[in-house]
This record gives sequence, structure tokens and C-alpha cells, in this order.
Amino acid sequence: MSTPATRPDTTRLQRLAHSYRDSAALMAAVELGLFTRVAHGAETEAAVAQALDLTPTNAERLVTACVALGLLVRDGDRVRNAPDVARYLVEGEPTYAGPWMLFSKPDWNEWGRLAGHLGRRDAVVLGKYAHGFTVEQARKYHEATYSIGMGAARRFVRQVHRAGRRQILDLGGGSGCYCIVAAQRHPELPAIVFDLPPVVEVTRGFIASHGLADRVTAQAGDFTRDPLPAGSDVVIMASNLPQYSREIVQTVTSRRSRRAGRCT
Repeated sequence: MSTPATRPDTTRLQRLAHSYRDSAALMAAVELGLFTRVAHGAETEAAVAQALDLTPTNAERLVTACVALGLLVRDGDRVRNAPDVARYLVEGEPTYAGPWMLFSKPDWNEWGRLAGHLGRRDAVVLGKYAHGFTVEQARKYHEATYSIGMGAARRFVRQVHRAGRRQILDLGGGSGCYCIVAAQRHPELPAIVFDLPPVVEVTRGFIASHGLADRVTAQAGDFTRDPLPAGSDVVIMASNLPQYSREIVQTVTSRRSRRAGRCT
């Protein structure tokens, strides 16, 4: 006898439609410092309410939401941070990535208008970098990317073979994380971050904070159209590709492939 087919229901669709609530709970918890307070001993709802200056009802709501999302783990009347939360969302820890979790919050309303944006005929090439991107905007932007980028850079250094290579070039490298970590691990390997003029002013600050200004440089330019620094045989294009058209990506990668022989 064949098993009757499961009749579809709306559970999955409702979950997707309401998933913005999950993001809101996470962002609120980061903004309020919930996970930091829990790490420092506020392990009950009453303690959370006092530490965050919330009403008991709202503290219960926030804690319950975070438990449901797996951000907090409940044990009786006490809670503790989930392992990834303990590692990345406790302020003061070197791996703190709170700025990155809040990075997209200014875009919240525009995502609600996605259907309208998809119907536009005018192409926006540079996304957040468009419309007079300033140094201060670049600083805010890349403080967020830096908070998560160092981890990605450490993975890059572990996984990408660099023996015999002469120089790294990071196109649109922002905070410079990939070049910074590569230079830390491989002192003999110079690196260049190539990004827009407002960005490289910020990049140089990150590079200097690691004492690497003698081996990692930041050069200004638009890699979609300006001449690229010569002499690199490892080229990085990380995270910034989705905001460009296929034609631009193909042009940039083909030109780097011809000159460098390798594109990462």
C-alpha cells in the first residue's frame, strides 16, 4: 500500500513571511547588550530586566525569543549564551562581531520595498558606495566589515596556497583584513588594498593599527575601470562581487587573469 502524500500547509510560508521578527530579536538583543550582560552574570529574567532597565514582561519576551532562536540556552530559570553567541556577541571579546550584526539595519525599510526596486530600470553599480560616499560613511561601513572580516581572513590564509607568490592584491578590500592577516602570517609577502579614495583613508588606519604600514599599502581607485597595481599574482575579490553586473565581473576577472595568472 502506498503512503498518502503529505498535504501541503502554510507553515513554511508563514515562517518565511515572518522571519524579519527573528532578525529584529537578534538586533535588539545586540543593541541592548543582552548577551554581554548574560556573560557577566545576568542569568535570570529578573536579572536581565534589571541589567537592561526593562520591564519584567519585556525582559521575559526578549529572553524567550532568544531561547526560541537558539541564541540563549535555558536551564531551569537560568539562561546562558549559545556557543557562537558567546564567541561573537559578547562585547569586549576580541572576536566581537556585533557591528556586523547591525550593519544591515539601516536597509530594513528598503528591503520592504524590494518589489519596487526590482522594477527599476536604472542600474546602481556601486550599491552603498554610490551617491557621494564619504570617509565617515566608509569608516562606519568598514568598522562593521572589520568585525567579521578578520575571521574570514584567517580562514583564507589557512586554505589558500601562497608558496612562491610575490604579492597579494585585494580589489575592493575595504578594511584590509585579508591583506593584514596574510602579512601577519607571511612577512615576506607584500600586499595592496585597492579601493575607492574615501575607503582607503579608513583602510590605512586599520593597517597602521596592526603595525603593517611598511608591508601593506592602500591605493585609491575604482577597480572596475582604473588601471590596477602591477606585480600581483594572488588577487582577491571577496564579498563585493554581487553588487556588480556579470559584464563588469567578467571584465575585471579576465583582465586580472591575463596579467596575474591567478584570481582567488
